[in-house]
Amino acid sequence: MGLTSQSVVTYYNGSEADFRPPRSMQSMLETTHTHLPMMGLVLLFLTHLVIFVPMPRLTKAAFIVTTFGSALLEEAGGWLVRFVSPRLAPLKIVGFLGLQTCLAVLIAALALFLLRSARAQSDLRRNGGGIAERAA
Repeated sequence: MGLTSQSVVTYYNGSEADFRPPRSMQSMLETTHTHLPMMGLVLLFLTHLVIFVPMPRLTKAAFIVTTFGSALLEEAGGWLVRFVSPRLAPLKIVGFLGLQTCLAVLIAALALFLLRSARAQSDLRRNGGGIAERAA
């Protein structure tokens, strides 16, 4: 499946020209049954970690909601294309791109936060330790 509406429609609704059958409800249910709990756990873990990243509270909340919303749209997009209307294929693409972007930003924000924290700890040790060591 590519990032075009036609490729999404072909993937879910099949193609007579390519001898590709449409996705069955059973195969889609098996995929959804696996994706929903695993993506939920991964996103819950990553978004809870991002709470510790120093950024405005409203930005964190909006980003967390966007991440879960994108994941839900990405997962529901296939069902919508297959069983509601092929014209909803752009929703699947938007959900996919949104989720991938949110995951990249989450991982980058966490990595940057950890690198800055490690650097701060290193600077603190190099400059004679913390307040407790100076008081003792």
